[in-house]
Amino acid sequence: MFMITVSIVTVGLFTQTPKAWQDTQLDNTDRQAMEQLVSYAPPHIPTDATWIIPENESKDSSKPTTNPTWADFLGNVVVVQSWSNTDARSRQIIGATNKAIARTTTPEDVVLIQIHTPKGIPSLNKYQSKYPIQAPTIIDSTGELCNAFGFYTDPTNVVIDRNGAVQYVGLGMKGLIDAVDSLLATPYNHKVKVEQFTPSEVQA
Repeated sequence: MFMITVSIVTVGLFTQTPKAWQDTQLDNTDRQAMEQLVSYAPPHIPTDATWIIPENESKDSSKPTTNPTWADFLGNVVVVQSWSNTDARSRQIIGATNKAIARTTTPEDVVLIQIHTPKGIPSLNKYQSKYPIQAPTIIDSTGELCNAFGFYTDPTNVVIDRNGAVQYVGLGMKGLIDAVDSLLATPYNHKVKVEQFTPSEVQA
């Protein structure tokens, strides 16, 4: 249901991630926390957040020159992926996520944002020296942003539509491709105003 006032559409309705798309290894408690985000704008990125911006991204004149905000990515489908360099499954998923995005219908319209959990931050510099990070990455040293998303132990993801609303959460790789393609098929609508998600609504 959409509430229309003049030309502004307010989005705030829960929609379920199809079971066939879900990551079966994700803890159900984590999934329930994440599902509260659906149809809302994602939690604010702290203004003092530490980012790793790959060199090729930082030289791209079309990219933000300051720390990005979600508004910078409107018009694109955004995949937000949590991970830790000390977790073997996380490391595998990072590579798999890049490959999955490359297989979508228009990967140039997809932005991958990684969030590194507090676990493993002390070893991240050493990891990067061997395996340079390929996508813009937020280093969540306090766990505040991860908690707001519902990102806990398991590496997982949310997918944000072109208008800035979270639509799908906790996807497996095949499901990620299908979810992104479904959102790429819908054009950006500048009249859509997405309700802001309040982090306190997620219960740890």
